[in-house]
Amino acid sequence: MVSLPDTSMLRTGAPLADRLRPPLNWLIRRVWRVRDHHLDRVPTDGPVIFAINHVGLLDGPMAVALISDSQAMAKMELWKNKALGRLLTALGQIPVDRWQTDTGAIRQCIALLRDGHRLVIFPESHRGKGDFENFKRGTAYLAMVTGAPVVPVALVGTAVGGTGLKSIPGPGQFIDVVYGRAIAVEAQEWPRTAGEVTELTERLRTICAQHVQQARRECGPGTAP
Repeated sequence: MVSLPDTSMLRTGAPLADRLRPPLNWLIRRVWRVRDHHLDRVPTDGPVIFAINHVGLLDGPMAVALISDSQAMAKMELWKNKALGRLLTALGQIPVDRWQTDTGAIRQCIALLRDGHRLVIFPESHRGKGDFENFKRGTAYLAMVTGAPVVPVALVGTAVGGTGLKSIPGPGQFIDVVYGRAIAVEAQEWPRTAGEVTELTERLRTICAQHVQQARRECGPGTAP
């Protein structure tokens, strides 16, 4: 068994998010026509890393509301608003500095996965085309440390036209949540070389990008289920 960094002092789990998730899930599905695809591909036990493409403002709240027992990494800039920051912290979200290696966020994510929870991560680190052209190394590193499988998730329709960075789809619009097949990653002891992390990052990026392309072909906005 691979030994993990000492994260015994870090608390995990998000009781408030767990309580709010069912009504938020219900509300989202009342406002938008959400269609889940291939839920059977998601492991039902143990830690999971959900690697999700990022196109619109709705992506983060929707992912955490729809994926049970999940906490998400979110840009630390959101904590500049003190009220919002307190709410995000209460909901178990993990602030991350996107511009440098954030060891605190990494350790919190390792603790989360260590305890068998689910981590939502947007490897592109910012809203864009959502095609996984860019893919930060953190997803690969966390998978290598913990051995958690990575599940690609394509969100289709969360932004008007698919690329409106600050847009939100109108009520009644279709939103598709397409789960890919879990990518098994073997836990690896320290040291984990930069080359190994880079190699796994490119493998994950390629699979996730192909998944988004396939999802968009199969169920673009407004298409029949």
